[in-house]
Amino acid sequence: MRSRPVDTSSQFDAARAYLKELDVANFVWTGLKRGSSKQNFLWPESKPMENPEGHWAVEVPKMDEPLCAAIDPSSDYRWQPLPCSGPTVAAFVCQMQVPVWAMKEDGCMITSLPSLTITFLPEQGAVELSSDCGLDGTRRITCKGKAVST
Repeated sequence: MRSRPVDTSSQFDAARAYLKELDVANFVWTGLKRGSSKQNFLWPESKPMENPEGHWAVEVPKMDEPLCAAIDPSSDYRWQPLPCSGPTVAAFVCQMQVPVWAMKEDGCMITSLPSLTITFLPEQGAVELSSDCGLDGTRRITCKGKAVST
């Protein structure tokens, strides 16, 4: 479970389409962060950002304070460089693989959407996917984002 990087134009277009479909109205943190104007933006795994053409809504300012990239719905879901500290907190998008237990045929196979529960845990900054497996108990997987003020 990790923040979802956008390395290709098709991934960028898919992320924009997904957020548009959800009608997201607030900033969404991409996971990209730049320590100073002399550094490149990096994903949380320290992987450098590749080919950002067309992703940014505005030119990235030359400033020494750390910048974080957030998706801005008011700019056609393009990225805005924002200070990483401030009063507003952006949401995050997680990429989660479907857990093996969600596909098993041992009584915990997901046969319909209601058997899955998706819960936002604001105090943990996390999204939890859980399934009631009857006598086998409940199975859970959690995606935690880093709280980043913008």
